[in-house]
Amino acid sequence: MEAEIEGIITASAIAQESDHTKAVSNVMTTKTYVLIKNSGVQDPAKMMAKHNVHHLVVMDEGQVIGILSSMDFVKLIIKG
Repeated sequence: MEAEIEGIITASAIAQESDHTKAVSNVMTTKTYVLIKNSGVQDPAKMMAKHNVHHLVVMDEGQVIGILSSMDFVKLIIKG
């Protein structure tokens, strides 16, 4: 069964929301971008820059296997 992604909730979306009683479905972003597990190393950075997003859904054979965030890149740079 293929995963259907309805959206993702981000820390910035939560921080911008003043009504903390709202359901996640009312706060999440429904515009998601998908990255295939076997994509090249530069693909996520290019995709994030092109679409001005900070999170990508990572999929393998129709299943969600993770979320890649811009913070993951920051951590890589720090580890250097």
